Amino acid sequence: MNSLPTNSARWISAALTVGIVVCLLGTSGCAGLRVPRIDPTGERFLIWPKDQPQAAITAGNPTAPPVLTDPFFPAQPTSAVPVQVARPPEVLKVSPERILAPIGSEVVIKAGICEKSGYLLSDQKLQWQLARNGVGQFVEVGGKGLLQRALLPWNQSEKIDNYYATGYTAASPLCISRGTADPSDDVAIRRGDGWVSVTSPVEGTSYVTAYAPNVATWNARKSTAQIHWVDVQWTFPPTTVQSNGQPQLLTTTVTRQSDGMPLEGYLVRYEVADGGALRSESTGQVVEVRTDAQGKATVEVAPTDSGANQSRIDAQLVRPADYGSGSSPKLVIGNGATIVNWNGNEPYFNPGTPAPLPSEPRPLEPIPSQPSPAGPTTAPQLDVEIYRVTPGQVEVDGQVRFEVIIKNVGDAPATGLSLNDRFDRGFRHLADPTGEQEITTDLKYILAPGQQNSEYITFDVTKAGRICHEVIVSSVEGARASKGDCVDAVQPAPEPRAGVQIKKVGPRDAVVGESPLFTVTVTNTGETALTNVEVRDSYPVELAPQPGRDYEKLGNDIIWRIPRLEVGQSKRFDVYAQGLQPSLRATSYAEVSALAEGVPGNYRSASEHTIEIKPLRGGAPGGTVPGGVTNADGNLKIRLESLNDTVRVGTRQRYRVTIENVGQNVDGLVYMRVIFPQGMRPDILTAQGPQNVQTEFDAGQNAIVFTPVKSLRPREVLPYEFNADVNQPGSGTITAEAVSSNSANGVIDAVNVQMIR
Repeated sequence: MNSLPTNSARWISAALTVGIVVCLLGTSGCAGLRVPRIDPTGERFLIWPKDQPQAAITAGNPTAPPVLTDPFFPAQPTSAVPVQVARPPEVLKVSPERILAPIGSEVVIKAGICEKSGYLLSDQKLQWQLARNGVGQFVEVGGKGLLQRALLPWNQSEKIDNYYATGYTAASPLCISRGTADPSDDVAIRRGDGWVSVTSPVEGTSYVTAYAPNVATWNARKSTAQIHWVDVQWTFPPTTVQSNGQPQLLTTTVTRQSDGMPLEGYLVRYEVADGGALRSESTGQVVEVRTDAQGKATVEVAPTDSGANQSRIDAQLVRPADYGSGSSPKLVIGNGATIVNWNGNEPYFNPGTPAPLPSEPRPLEPIPSQPSPAGPTTAPQLDVEIYRVTPGQVEVDGQVRFEVIIKNVGDAPATGLSLNDRFDRGFRHLADPTGEQEITTDLKYILAPGQQNSEYITFDVTKAGRICHEVIVSSVEGARASKGDCVDAVQPAPEPRAGVQIKKVGPRDAVVGESPLFTVTVTNTGETALTNVEVRDSYPVELAPQPGRDYEKLGNDIIWRIPRLEVGQSKRFDVYAQGLQPSLRATSYAEVSALAEGVPGNYRSASEHTIEIKPLRGGAPGGTVPGGVTNADGNLKIRLESLNDTVRVGTRQRYRVTIENVGQNVDGLVYMRVIFPQGMRPDILTAQGPQNVQTEFDAGQNAIVFTPVKSLRPREVLPYEFNADVNQPGSGTITAEAVSSNSANGVIDAVNVQMIR
């Protein structure tokens, strides 16, 4: 169906189309408000109403790419006597009220205001609305006409959006051309007709409402039309089938118009007009068959006992109600007919148009002395094409798939089809378990003239080199065709080797409080890139790891992730780990896991390192504080431990303070603070003390203050640890002070520190 041309090219002046005007003037009343309907012959999309002559229906069942079918819907019963009601002065009517159309086409809906005398009103404003709960969109809207242009801009027709448009009924007759050479698809617009064109790219129903604001009666000022859009094309059985008296299979194929995919669930109604019987899931003169997953609906027709020479089978394609996801009525899409000649002769009349009865007897013609020459015989003719579906290089231990296209290029159906494939060694097929290098398949369908079908064959490839196969297709009528194809199979390329290595190094020993450097290095030792590389570095409780950047920490485990590591590439990670307590063997572990590009599997590697952590200044852990300062009361002892007396600016230093009750009685309310010199700043966030002890920062004293411990038993030791950052050069003293209930004068320990750049 052709699209509508632009306004400038569409309108043909009424003065230039005298013939159309003369024809329309005779039917300008309201009774003529109708548009063409769909032509079932397939020669054109629309045909004119019944009061105009139609072309004779041609024979045959052409495969119609658009939906060229009868748009009629079941009529209302006419037996009841209509009730006479008062007619309003003016009534708005649309035409057609319901129509069937293929997707992508453009349908013209007309509307007119019929006044009480039976004539249409011209130059009347119409508002067109398209329901948003349906499908489709407005394309163009009609105005007053070529010779009656609106003088004011607000009196012009306008498409506001895809769902709303305003127009006018025509002030003079005109014709809408679809831009084709065939005048039968033109749309005639009479004086008083308004129109709008609608299209839809998808299946569904469009609800088009015309509204006339100048009509006073509410029930008469609006009217709605329905457009049912379908996406379907079909092939009925051939018009003639020759048989030697055996039952015949008739198949209708239904596919989508948009992409050619088969449609399942459509109804095909087969009816025997004369001389035969139908068999499918049921038997009788009328059988309804649903299309299967291949879009095919097949029925078997057999001759009757009466011995008729031929049978006429009528076929009707029907879309069921509520087909698909939408809500729609039952729609008759198309009709066809097939003549089965049981004696193998051609039919004596065209199945498309039954022979008319003559108006008067014809004179008998003399019988010729010589028999007439026999007409041309019909027979199927097969053609085969083979295409390799598997892309790329064919490799040993892989598979190769072929598409075999079987065509009937003759003028009769091909039945009893058989496919035989003979193949070289190097191909293996599941249907050939004994190694005969040959498979045969009976095809369960009939190929009508001009039809084709595809079969797919898949082989396992077992060796390298050139491997060929030949396909032979034959029918019971004696038609035969063959085609061969070859592939060059190669050995698959060897898989690249994948590998990864991790190595961890560090010092052999360190002192409590020091932060030695540990290095973890990951290297791609394989022949392909590594992806999703995960490195995990785990430390014991004697060490506190302090990694750099871009890491995750889970307990005492450090995790790094590398998205991709190329062949030969290495990645290094540095970790400073502070010794927290003495240990003869403090072992840390590093492991890596990765995926290899193009090689299946997960690849791993691991490494470990052991370090000895020595106690401070030769002391040993225990219940007493070695060294330190005891107050004059002899009840409280404190010790401040420092690793370095000289520190550099920009470094972080770790300090430890221990407090011990050296008296004989239980002590309580033990307060402790550490005062730092200018140039150093304590970090209270990393400070650690006894259980339930909190830390505070005293900015005035530049000190870290610990909340008191409520009770301290004799010989019990309180540990405190904290960090301090060196900010500027200089020198000073770090002082640790503690007081308690039994030691009001307190106790002090101090260390001198030199801060250098």
